[in-house]
Amino acid sequence: MLTVVHTLRAALTAIPAGVLSGRVGRRKVFVVLCSPAMAAAAVLLALFHTWPSALAAAAVLGAGHGVYLVVDQALVTQVLPEAADRAKDLGVINIANSGPQVLAARPRRADHRPPGRLHRPLRGHGPGHPHRRPPRQPHPQRDLTTHGRAGPSVRASRLPAPHQPATDRDRARVHQR
Repeated sequence: MLTVVHTLRAALTAIPAGVLSGRVGRRKVFVVLCSPAMAAAAVLLALFHTWPSALAAAAVLGAGHGVYLVVDQALVTQVLPEAADRAKDLGVINIANSGPQVLAARPRRADHRPPGRLHRPLRGHGPGHPHRRPPRQPHPQRDLTTHGRAGPSVRASRLPAPHQPATDRDRARVHQR
């Protein structure tokens, strides 16, 4: 809605400003007059945080922006070196203005996630949710990172003493040797 208000107001003020600027033959006066209007729109947005003030700021900004666009285009055509090459020169200026936006916008997949973010399922519970299962604890006698041998994550209090076999099967192996 704000874009519609801004665009309509810019179109409504650009046409009369362009005609008046062409009749008067001056450009700087219009730029000096439209700059405070655009600044007033920014101040209006900064001071009042309501929908009607946002609509009013969009209208004021559109009026100033419309005047500025048409007078700026007239000023650019006025200072171009060759009258015969104006269309080509304006095309180059347009490419210079829109080229970076075209080159910067790259297509992305619909499921693309920004780099640096961890994969999270679309549905599920966060870490503090009461229905979330606690993380699975490793087996007290086996550490999966050391392939079944006692590793750093196994608590020392649960390990058997080095000289005692841990299970009956271990005892049988000791007696067989």
